[in-house]
Amino acid sequence: MKALSCVLVALANFSAFCPRASAQVTPDAPVNTLFPRSEWALAAEHSARKDTLTMIRLQGEQITTIPEWLYACQELYALDLTGTRITHLPARLNELKKLRSITWQGTPAPRQPVAYNKRDSAANHRLALMKPAEQRAYMDSTSKIWSAANQLADADWQKLEAARPSTPLTFDRLENITYLNISGHKLAKLPKTLKNLPNLEELNLSKNLLITLPRQLNRLPKLKYLFLNQNSLTLKKQSLKPLRKLTELQRLGLAYNRITAVPPSVKFLSPKLTDLIFSGNPIQEVSPELARLQGLRNLQFYANALQSIPDCVFELKNLEELDVYNNQIRFIPAKIRQLANLQILYASYNKLTELPDEIGELANLRGLYVHHNEIKFINATVGKLAKLEMFHAQFNKLAAFPEALIGLPLLREINLGSNVISDLPTSVAKLPKLRFLHIRGNILSSELTSATEFVQMQKMLADKDVNFSY
Repeated sequence: MKALSCVLVALANFSAFCPRASAQVTPDAPVNTLFPRSEWALAAEHSARKDTLTMIRLQGEQITTIPEWLYACQELYALDLTGTRITHLPARLNELKKLRSITWQGTPAPRQPVAYNKRDSAANHRLALMKPAEQRAYMDSTSKIWSAANQLADADWQKLEAARPSTPLTFDRLENITYLNISGHKLAKLPKTLKNLPNLEELNLSKNLLITLPRQLNRLPKLKYLFLNQNSLTLKKQSLKPLRKLTELQRLGLAYNRITAVPPSVKFLSPKLTDLIFSGNPIQEVSPELARLQGLRNLQFYANALQSIPDCVFELKNLEELDVYNNQIRFIPAKIRQLANLQILYASYNKLTELPDEIGELANLRGLYVHHNEIKFINATVGKLAKLEMFHAQFNKLAAFPEALIGLPLLREINLGSNVISDLPTSVAKLPKLRFLHIRGNILSSELTSATEFVQMQKMLADKDVNFSY
């Protein structure tokens, strides 16, 4: 068996294979059943059973063109070129009538792992003999050294990554391709020949160097899913207008860019848009034009710089998931009642001190996440949320267990850890769907936790397989 010059992973219709390193390559051998992964390259290239392959991954810097044998894989649906030096997709790929998906990610510079020198037994013994204050000082010092080493390693990697050149990509006309992932190629602009993929439905351009939205996107009218995460977009110059002809667009990812405001041109986005992702941007302002996107189901402002939830958000009548996690929001207005279809509300890591009474009018709410705020009490109206399944309010200032939760028939998770709760009603054990109850980090007294009623409640929870910690 000749040595492999590269690694190719070939996945067939069945996943079972025999891990025998000594297996011999024969033309009639089923590729997916006789060869361990390290030998699939040789198996795929020399087997007469290429018709069993539906997904293939080529990998190796020695590969600069599509290998000839690949064109015999007539059942091929997905092709992964990540890790090769291929820069051109030839028209001959049209011979593969079932090929729809191409993943062609850039290969980042290798990271060097930071070696961690574990303390020996003698050091552990000395640590055990230290006073608590000395132990803390020692651990703090070790942590700082470890953190500094990681920062140096990360800085070295960033220099290598900055020096890595962008990849020139070209495409012949390929009308069958509907999915393309060309993330991580350090592209400052799109390849002009991208228009040769007229039937693209999903395009991933994340982790590149785009500053403005490329006008060429308008040449891809069938796009349904577009991901532009982790670029350098600001939406100030060209704004969102280059997307106005994408009338089929359903999901748009703009996370982790440099967007400071959602511009009025948001109105140009497709009325079919259901998911709009602005996570990880320094957004402070949102244009009222956002309210025109009445098809939105999922809106994400995770880790932005919002001081309040924009009024236009409450006009999105079909919204099912709203993520304002990790902002600077101080209150949730009564207008929240207008989101009658809301199912999930992420409002954790803000500056909330209370929840509005109107929260109880969200009849379809299944998940309420308000942990890491400054909330002192939970309104009784929460007891009206008959469909609520998850309630997370850990790391607040709650002084009492919210009695309103006891009557919720579908509640599965309650997390109230790290508050100042001093009592726990034993009736919580009667919640029929409860599977997780966390109240650790509160001020439950030993008298309470040793009382007969508490012990009986604990047994009831254990009998129902509830993960209970206090």
